[in-house]
Amino acid sequence: MRVSLLFSAGMYVLIGSFFLFLAFQYADDTVWNPVTIILTAVATLDFGAAIRTIRLHLKIKNAQKKK
Repeated sequence: MRVSLLFSAGMYVLIGSFFLFLAFQYADDTVWNPVTIILTAVATLDFGAAIRTIRLHLKIKNAQKKK
């Protein structure tokens, strides 16, 4: 059984939110420590993957409608 694209996008958003939460927790005095930067970068990639997945879902749905 395949996982739907919207479910995958939701998981990317949840994981990205978790990494962003961890980045806020590790930002003690300054934001410019390596752990915070790495966690924020991973969260950004997850949010980007979620947006791409949602756009792919909409593109597939529109292509099926036109048939």
